[in-house]
Amino acid sequence: MCTIVLDVAPDAEVPVVVLHVRDEFVDRAFRAPGRHWPQHPGLVGGQDLQAGGTWAAFDVTAGRFAVLTNRTNPAGPVVDPSKPSRGGLPLLVAEAGRDWTSAIPVADYAPFNLIYADAAGARSWTWDGSRLQTADVEAGLHMTTAPGIDVGEDERQQWWRPKFEAAPRPAPRSDGAGLDWTGWDVLLDERLPFDDPRAILVRREIKQRSHASTAALRAGLTPTGLLGLEYLGDPLQTPRAGRWQALRWLTAR
Repeated sequence: MCTIVLDVAPDAEVPVVVLHVRDEFVDRAFRAPGRHWPQHPGLVGGQDLQAGGTWAAFDVTAGRFAVLTNRTNPAGPVVDPSKPSRGGLPLLVAEAGRDWTSAIPVADYAPFNLIYADAAGARSWTWDGSRLQTADVEAGLHMTTAPGIDVGEDERQQWWRPKFEAAPRPAPRSDGAGLDWTGWDVLLDERLPFDDPRAILVRREIKQRSHASTAALRAGLTPTGLLGLEYLGDPLQTPRAGRWQALRWLTAR
């Protein structure tokens, strides 16, 4: 299951910072972040080559983003394979803005957790297949995994949320080259077995298929736009801190 770490501090120089770790079957091919969608020319994100969508879309023109995880819902309806891919949602939401539900039929999609942020703040939506819940994201550190947003019973969130809360918050670098992520980098280098249910970086076998953390994206959002969008391919390789790629050429406005 994917992981989203979101820190909201309205009075900070960078009011919103986000980290998204994509967990997926290794044989499900994808492309590194780029402007992959001619119908959405302002959006940047990694592209799932099976369905064509993404797990995280950044609008570099408007200065906003939408990030997604699939949602587990054991009590809910069986996922209908005829439904459109959830990977289309970040693209539609990042472009439409926080009032996207008036234009996009939520019932067409399998369950999901989605977070949208712009200069006005962040908002969350959870869809379990029958009910859509939405809320403004309050100031503080928040985590999202498949069970939902800030779910205290989730082992991954139980383990990591206090650690991210205690770590130095990403802030602008003194040389102006994006954000200083040192505090969060230290956490990602913490060693937990990849198959540990608490692990934020995972690798395990599911029905004889390898399922792992295959990519990560992180960025800050200021009142004037995105800051320091960075990409990490193959997060399981170490060291990680020196391998993040700054996507300045993609985010130039």
